[in-house]
Amino acid sequence: MSAAALPIFASRHVTSALAASSYAAGGQDNAKTMPKIMRVIAAWIAGLDLIANGLTMLAVPDAWYALVPGVPQTGPFNPHFVRDIGAAYLVAGAALVWFAIDDAARPAAQAGAAFLTIHALVHLWDAAAGREHVRQLLVDLPAVFLRAALAIWIAWSPRSLINMKGDAK
Repeated sequence: MSAAALPIFASRHVTSALAASSYAAGGQDNAKTMPKIMRVIAAWIAGLDLIANGLTMLAVPDAWYALVPGVPQTGPFNPHFVRDIGAAYLVAGAALVWFAIDDAARPAAQAGAAFLTIHALVHLWDAAAGREHVRQLLVDLPAVFLRAALAIWIAWSPRSLINMKGDAK
């Protein structure tokens, strides 16, 4: 039996266009939605992490103080101060989770990202001023600097800023 005799190979069922992936066919849409999906997932993960940290700081500040590397070296334990900062972490995390659910929460996410960024800059300034050892910056990298960078990426993406201006939808 020849290929032309099979119905699936009949010329009316075959196009002269080059073969293309169905994924690539929606390339424009995929290029727009994939970064958005990645940011939403990152917002959920970072937000829940920050909420857990904040709740731990509020509920058991002494345990948090003792367990987080480098914290005991910053000075004597002050439960009120740890809880104050725990409240800020809780709000920053809730803002990122809210933004993952609703784009209208962008200003809240940006405020949370601003707190995390200023907190990271305080750590950097303390090292630059000699109040902390430069090695402490390596300890702070995942918990302080990475969180701030991730929050900025989530809340201030270049595409999202264009969308805020109404230039593109």
